[in-house]
Amino acid sequence: MYEYPPPDSPTTWAPQTFDFLPNFQEPAVYRHPILAQFPSPTLPLRVIDQVGYPLGPHVTEALRLALNQRTQINPYGISKRKSVTSVAPAVKASPRSPIRPVKNPLKPWVKPNLKTAGKNGRPANIQSFDATKVYDKLPYRPHSWGIQNHLGVYPFRYTADGELLPDIKFTQELIMQYLTDHPGHLAHGQYNSKSSGLTMWVQSVPADSAARYATEHSDKCRNADCPVPNGTIHKGHYRVAFDEQSWTNSHLNLDPYNNAGYMHLYCFEKMIDFPQCCKDFNVQPDTRVFPNEKKNRMAVTRDNPEMRNIVQDYINNQPQWDTFSNPYRYEETLSYRLTKEHIRAEPAARRAIRSKRGGNTIDKHLNNLEVYIAGNKQVRTKQGRAQRNANELADSRPARKTSAKRRRSQDDSDDSDSEFELDGNVLAMNSSTPVLRKRQRR
Repeated sequence: MYEYPPPDSPTTWAPQTFDFLPNFQEPAVYRHPILAQFPSPTLPLRVIDQVGYPLGPHVTEALRLALNQRTQINPYGISKRKSVTSVAPAVKASPRSPIRPVKNPLKPWVKPNLKTAGKNGRPANIQSFDATKVYDKLPYRPHSWGIQNHLGVYPFRYTADGELLPDIKFTQELIMQYLTDHPGHLAHGQYNSKSSGLTMWVQSVPADSAARYATEHSDKCRNADCPVPNGTIHKGHYRVAFDEQSWTNSHLNLDPYNNAGYMHLYCFEKMIDFPQCCKDFNVQPDTRVFPNEKKNRMAVTRDNPEMRNIVQDYINNQPQWDTFSNPYRYEETLSYRLTKEHIRAEPAARRAIRSKRGGNTIDKHLNNLEVYIAGNKQVRTKQGRAQRNANELADSRPARKTSAKRRRSQDDSDDSDSEFELDGNVLAMNSSTPVLRKRQRR
């Protein structure tokens, strides 16, 4: 058996063979209790590989000999059936052994709800799926391109995952260059922007997916003037994904969450002539089915199959440019149509709950981001005023001890907008705020 070297004299250690053959078919029993808390050994191995590199010589040698011994168990590599990559089955946590959310040290920007007991299957499903074991990596970093500036820097530069660098934000001029001159238009040997290698997917925003992105900036809106703080694309909004890899690397099994970038559908429609864009470029409703995913949580049809028809009808049946308002209103956009259909198809019980709760809800802002932001500001103002009034009232009363349960309830109410309604000035923005610039004659 191994005798590990003392820390001060690692060179005195001589490797020997194991006096046992590990049973690789049985669940491992770890001496370190923290290892037993992970549902899969993949994540702790990646942490050890990155944080503990380089491994000590005794550990490296022990791993090598263990690998050799495993090979000796089946020296010819004979298996009963061919190994097939498949989706890991959803882990259903039982009340007896709940799996609580944990922080991922490799993705510190992901903030799971550590207060939940983990009695449902969501934490287990999120933590058991490792995209790096299912999907291929890009073989090379995409080449930079575009019109160089006076310093010789290309405007479109990429990470190793195929994403545009985080600091690249689209102005109106830059998005037009990106759409018009994209190298993907030459995917079939001649310029064809309608059957381009650049596909723009109209998507719903998936929930529980922060850990699927390469960086904390991956899923942010690329609009340089996005009205939402930090460019966050919230669940319930619609977005456009700029997919450059699906066609170019069709022989690879690539992660569908790794795209060149994303943008609010609202921002995209406001920045360009979107009806003409649908006519000239490869814009598609995302209805894809991914064999390695339980379901496509980004599909625009995720909650309602009618969404596909709405997007396809908008793409295929564009009215003449002079039939729109100048500039045309939010009610004439695809984002508005999708939101109205989403609200129409909701169960009556959900609508009743939302109506009772009040606040800055989707049936009021209709995914018009300027109305949405104005509503959030108004809610915060009213919450601040209510908090000041409560503090003044508390100062006038004798202090009393607050229970832990009451404190948790107060913490939860800080994030709620249920007590406040939007006034008419905010809602009036819905019709008065112009969304798109005038279409240029061609």
